[in-house]
Amino acid sequence: MSCSKLASRSCEPFPLFRPLDGRRQAILAKEIGEGWFLYGVYLGLSVGRLESIRHRHIGYLENMAIAMLEMWQQEKGSQATADVLYEAFQQLGRMDLAGMVRHVRRKSVLS
Repeated sequence: MSCSKLASRSCEPFPLFRPLDGRRQAILAKEIGEGWFLYGVYLGLSVGRLESIRHRHIGYLENMAIAMLEMWQQEKGSQATADVLYEAFQQLGRMDLAGMVRHVRRKSVLS
């Protein structure tokens, strides 16, 4: 859903990890699971960088997902918003993950 279809207040971009504390980040990473690599590519991260995450965290999917999300935020800076993540999960058919991000996004906007 684009910002034009949302109320302007809910479209204010904010960094992904501002609303996601460590606990929420871990929950999201656990749910991302084996799809972390595909989501990273979809979010614009290079295959080489994602491969380096895979090698550093062999056997620990949650750590791979967390590292991918952190790398995405570092590389994309202000472009790494919850809205972008929400749309990516929605377009990739992961409505469960999109719902988790949307919940955090709304909670942060209302705070």
